[in-house]
Amino acid sequence: MGGKEPGGVPTRASGITLGGRRYSRRAVLAAGAAGAAGTVAAGIGAFALLRGSDSDSPAADSTPGSVTPGPSPGVTADPHPGFAAVRFDDAAWNRLDLATGEPIAFEHGACFIDTKTGAIEVLQLAGLAAGAAHGGLYRTSGDGKLVAVEIGAERGQEPAAGIYDRTNRRAFAWDPTVLRLHLLDRRMFVFGALASDPTYGPGAYAGNTYVAGRCYMTTADLEPVGEFDLGPDITESAYRSALSNDGRTLIMAGGTRFVPVIVNVEQAEMREAETPAEPSQLTSIGSVGPGGGSSTVSAVYFRQDDSRTRVTWDADGKIIDETTETAVGEDALLSPDGDWRLSPGTLRNRSWGIGDQENWVYTELSDTRSSATAFRVLSGWLEYGLGIERRWLADSSAFLVTGADAAAPVDDYVSWRTNRAYYLVSTEGRLENLPAVPATLTGSRDDARSNWGYYAYFGGPEPAPDDPDLMVFGRRAVFNRRTGEWLGPGTGPSPFEQQDPWQFGSSEAFFTFPNIGHDYASPGTILPPVVDVAPFRDEVTLTVARAGNCLNLRERPAGGAEIVDCMPDGTRLTVADPRYLLDQGWQFPDGPPAFWSDDVDGPRQMYVYVEQSDGERGWAAIQYLDWAGESAT
Repeated sequence: MGGKEPGGVPTRASGITLGGRRYSRRAVLAAGAAGAAGTVAAGIGAFALLRGSDSDSPAADSTPGSVTPGPSPGVTADPHPGFAAVRFDDAAWNRLDLATGEPIAFEHGACFIDTKTGAIEVLQLAGLAAGAAHGGLYRTSGDGKLVAVEIGAERGQEPAAGIYDRTNRRAFAWDPTVLRLHLLDRRMFVFGALASDPTYGPGAYAGNTYVAGRCYMTTADLEPVGEFDLGPDITESAYRSALSNDGRTLIMAGGTRFVPVIVNVEQAEMREAETPAEPSQLTSIGSVGPGGGSSTVSAVYFRQDDSRTRVTWDADGKIIDETTETAVGEDALLSPDGDWRLSPGTLRNRSWGIGDQENWVYTELSDTRSSATAFRVLSGWLEYGLGIERRWLADSSAFLVTGADAAAPVDDYVSWRTNRAYYLVSTEGRLENLPAVPATLTGSRDDARSNWGYYAYFGGPEPAPDDPDLMVFGRRAVFNRRTGEWLGPGTGPSPFEQQDPWQFGSSEAFFTFPNIGHDYASPGTILPPVVDVAPFRDEVTLTVARAGNCLNLRERPAGGAEIVDCMPDGTRLTVADPRYLLDQGWQFPDGPPAFWSDDVDGPRQMYVYVEQSDGERGWAAIQYLDWAGESAT
């Protein structure tokens, strides 16, 4: 790597001494190696045997989690309880086992759906007020076997924190005013020591103060492994941590620090890692995790040019690989096999205020091998739910878009606008209209404004990363295209939090709830989608549909405005600029919009300003218009 050197000198972890007792390196090595093999119990057994045989180890009958470490000189004047603040407490969590269609009785929690059996497990940290915990506070280990929650003092109630082990159905709890959980892993926990914050009180999330960066490492059974100091300059709480595949190397990174801390668990040594190339071009650390080798760790950096660089370090903090991925462009999505690229675009985009816009959208499919555009899906939009996320099927055969539902009742404008349909588009250009989520899994329209599953722009599908037949709708209902089966809980709390429902693979769908308030994506102007091939249109051309013999063309965009013409189905139209709006003093940053309403009483019917082939212009109700060309089926 051009002769680069590690950024810091190895430091012996001061906390390998706990409560005046010192743990041997052999004991730490045995626990780490056995845990890495996936046998936590075997690791603890080996750890206990070695403790009993070492003259410098504590007594073999000491109780896990009960050791009280002595003060560390220069760290804090008072003894810190360290990992002794963590205890086994089965009463700290509530648990529900449900079948598909049964409602969730909890007001907050984490939910797991078995995609083969439909069995549902719901977990909740006990003793919390209904509004105190929400989906964003529930986090999991990388394999989904552990669930953790931390509630700080600033939330207006007693602080609480806990971990639930789904494999052993065992619960842990601790005082979040003295410890903050950095690493949640099946083999090891890492906690940061907290001091009282003078502004927000003990353990508050806002303004956390660490005890000189002191961290404690324990096994998943709360057996002590060691402790170390990150240094007095590290006081931020937003730290990402991960273990190597063999459990012997720990990486910690976060905040504005682009140089992670590498901890050699076996040697109880900590050092800063080598610095990546061109550090001035790095903007943030996207993630940390194990590297490709057994003891290696890695981090993904975002760069100023929107590309990403993955850096891999060995156990000594030396860079052994640094790879930069070329940016594919903002909002562009590559297929899993890398052969196809999706890019959103617009034919017209006019804005006239916050949240108000005319936006005639499309999604373009291009071949990355030839750079040729295969086709466009007009009104087929990638952005729904909480933004552009996973849209490709696992086998790269098709992708997902949202568009207006041509089957929605056109006489109910609100229903037509909000009941979106979702379409599967094959790379050959075939459209498949996906089914709607069963009402038993979405709830009632009576609570539609807060019900995540009812309105389709909330409840979009997310395909599984390794099974092309599975997708999750609304982050709560699993659909199997192969069998036509739906799985998930019945009516209950919603909406759900913005977490990846497939973060543990296709065997289990996951969500947390409730959502405390996030924006959602909803295009301003949408029609039933059509596939458009070259030569591509450069203006919005429409046709009258579903109106029969007469669609009113009005002088103004209002239900009581004068009718200037009557247009039968099939009439071809072009969207034009309503120049008279400028004459009336309206100001528009991108030109006058052709999507407008002067109706006073809400909800407002929206109209489009169009021009007929003979030059006649006026306003037409949008739900009676389609793209000129073949309609979606």
